[in-house]
Amino acid sequence: MAEFRQYIFGEWKNSDTPLTAQEAGRICDKAEELRHEVLNYPPDKVLALLGRLKEKWRDPDYKPRLEMLEALPAATGFSTEMIALALNYLEVVFDPDLLQRKLDHELRGISRSYASRYDHSTRTSLQWRPIGIVLHVLAGNVFLGAVSSLVEGLITGNINIIKMSSAEKIFLPKLIESLIGCDEDGVISGSIAVVDYSSSQKDVMGEFKKRVDGIVVWGGEEAVKGYRNDLPARTRLIVFGPKLSLAVITAGGAAACSMAEIAKKLADEISIWDQNACTAPQMCFVESAQNAKRLAEALANSLGKIEKMLPSGAIDLQRACEIRKLRTIFEIAEARDPGSFCLKGSSSGLKFTVILDNDMSIEPSPLHRTIRVVPYENFEALLPRLEQLRGYIQTVGVAISPDEQYEVSEKLSAAGALRIVEIGKMAGGEIEDPHDAGYDLPQYLNLIMTRVSQAMAGGAPEEFDPVDLMPVHARAELINERLRRLIAKAGRSEFYSKRLSGLKIDSTEDLEKIPVLTRQEMDSNLPPAGNGLSTGPWYGGYVSRSGGSTGKPKFSIYDGHDWEEMINNAGRLFRSVGIKKGDRLANCLLAGDLYGSFVSFDHINVRAGVTSFAFAGSLDPEVFLEVWRKFNINALQGVPSLFTPALRKIKELEPCFTLEKIIYAGQTLSSADHNWLKSTLGVKRISSVIGANDGGQIAFQCAAQSGALHHVIDDFNFIEVVDENGKRVEDGVQGKLIITSLLKYAFPLIRYELGDKGRIVPGLCGCGRTIRTLEHLGRTDDIVCVGAMNFKYGDIRGLLSGLPVTELQIAARTCEKGDYLVLRVESGLQTEDFREKIRTLLLEKTEKLGERLKTGALYKLEIELFKPGLLPRNERTGKLKSLIDER
Repeated sequence: MAEFRQYIFGEWKNSDTPLTAQEAGRICDKAEELRHEVLNYPPDKVLALLGRLKEKWRDPDYKPRLEMLEALPAATGFSTEMIALALNYLEVVFDPDLLQRKLDHELRGISRSYASRYDHSTRTSLQWRPIGIVLHVLAGNVFLGAVSSLVEGLITGNINIIKMSSAEKIFLPKLIESLIGCDEDGVISGSIAVVDYSSSQKDVMGEFKKRVDGIVVWGGEEAVKGYRNDLPARTRLIVFGPKLSLAVITAGGAAACSMAEIAKKLADEISIWDQNACTAPQMCFVESAQNAKRLAEALANSLGKIEKMLPSGAIDLQRACEIRKLRTIFEIAEARDPGSFCLKGSSSGLKFTVILDNDMSIEPSPLHRTIRVVPYENFEALLPRLEQLRGYIQTVGVAISPDEQYEVSEKLSAAGALRIVEIGKMAGGEIEDPHDAGYDLPQYLNLIMTRVSQAMAGGAPEEFDPVDLMPVHARAELINERLRRLIAKAGRSEFYSKRLSGLKIDSTEDLEKIPVLTRQEMDSNLPPAGNGLSTGPWYGGYVSRSGGSTGKPKFSIYDGHDWEEMINNAGRLFRSVGIKKGDRLANCLLAGDLYGSFVSFDHINVRAGVTSFAFAGSLDPEVFLEVWRKFNINALQGVPSLFTPALRKIKELEPCFTLEKIIYAGQTLSSADHNWLKSTLGVKRISSVIGANDGGQIAFQCAAQSGALHHVIDDFNFIEVVDENGKRVEDGVQGKLIITSLLKYAFPLIRYELGDKGRIVPGLCGCGRTIRTLEHLGRTDDIVCVGAMNFKYGDIRGLLSGLPVTELQIAARTCEKGDYLVLRVESGLQTEDFREKIRTLLLEKTEKLGERLKTGALYKLEIELFKPGLLPRNERTGKLKSLIDER
């Protein structure tokens, strides 16, 4: 049987000799060929692959797991129980959610996507890119190190060459075989090489040093030196070298917690990996000789108990000799001075060793659950000992009182400790924790800065985001990546676990496999009615509701993550409509009663760097005029039916009154109002934005657009135009609009029916953006929005059901004084009393109608009476149109 088994980018090779320098060169040549393929491989697919690995290895009956449970104890020296504990940890190492948290935290929210962070003030784009080809030099003390190193190389998009440890050659090949079985595309498994050579082969090491972009070294001082020496300046060395950890117990800490409890936690830390992990304490300093003696006794007792549950592994001859020698020294020392020295060891063998010593010198332990307990009287005397080993001290586990926390932590960190945690938490940690005084992932990546001016025809340079200028194919890749992540999240909900069952959604082309989500389905699966859309616990964010006329309120929920994504992405929309840092903007959208528009716009305003004036729906002309004079307000945002009547009154009060920019939402702006704002008020930029209470921003108008034309924001809310059966129509054809909210995870919306209609306009806009153009053609359902209220035909018809009404038509109209609502009623009764009865019923039963009339948001309510049959019908079908927007 061949002694050396190696895996070279998808192919296993067996050899009687270790890797040669020529073979190392050929591996590097192949890695160069593969680099761009892996660079462009979607990061979400890497996480999904690791997720599949997680599911495999968490299965107690998974064959490779059972094989490793049987083979690794003999190969590594660890007990079967320790191997089982390590294999359980793979569930954490491969977890896609935890890895995404790590990526988000360590990379500061900057991704590998094009211009993932853009600073408009300096016109600077930032993105991470993999350094390229990474050689991983593994240590043999803990086999899970191979997993962590490989995972970090994979999620950062690098080509990974792994040098196996001479001490462990079983687990890594088995892991690679498992990965191959989970790799649906074959790209990732084909981007890994596992090689076998000796540290004495300087020619092989030299070849890799010259050719790779980074070398990750796990190991001792000599291993690090071997790769640091003669390393080219361009090659990055990522060192996880020798580290020593220890514990410190103050008198206050001993008083705050029982010594037995401290000893139990410390024993756990020592037993994990038989003390081979760099976080395991090798010494423990205890304030006062009495406390130190108590700890030594309690610690030996705890280690004895742990040995029964988590047995220590086999011990090699050299280490056994070191521990025997140490025990002999302290047996003699204890005999000579039993007050200062004490030896507590396992009753049989060398399973654990606790030594009470009075020498404060910090020395490495021979490991295998061997620890020195050293008393101290003066904490200050301990600090110089730590400083002598600055750069080598990793974790200091402490047992201290609450009032000592600041002082002890400050002094330990100043002395060189890289990580300070409570005893009992030395071996653990959070995914976001730094490792050896820094974050791992940035070392595998280059942070790329791009600063290029944008001189576009369709607006000022600051209005353009790089993502809006991306090539169409690149944006499609970004959208598809976000879609796959959304589908993975949504599958955790009760509703979508059923709806998505058996479906493979890889791109937007696959969305038609999923049924359209109706408003009724959404409402019944959202709190308080239901919880079917929930993907898990949610917190933070906002709950809002739609501004309907009657009936039960309709709620929309954004948790903290989804709200932040909406606000951050909307900053780009605001810049695109001409809002920029330094603007003084009047927010005239509605607030209170769980309306979401004012709150969301206000958050976006602040994020965009404008000064926001919170007028909300209360637009008193004299108050507004006074603030305008004092603060030079130059922009306004609101609903046309609310702000246009007020602006006309303000212009009457002050002929010099003018505004530079207006952003409107929630309604169309009549051509008469548009012309008045331009010609009389002097507004230079009028822009419409379209959004949904349920999904956030959908579209906006650039400087080159007007009327019903808008740019869609497909990388936030992907738009489809579909027919009555939910099938997409061709560009240019009118249909219903449905959205998939790509960054809304807590309560996903996938193919949600907005109730709007429109068409995608073929071709590119003259502004230079490569994003699609939508012609928004109004509502498809039985709702008309007038006076910042949604009037639903079915609700109004229901209110009149007890009256002698044969037919009803609802119309939205406008005039110089504002929008108004017209109800055209067919009835046999044609009296003024009947007209007033209808009016009174509407005011009593329709929420907020009276308030809108009082404030002027709705100019008036007209009721027109027609004899039965006299309302105009469609000449061809004979049907009466229920809703008409005549603005």
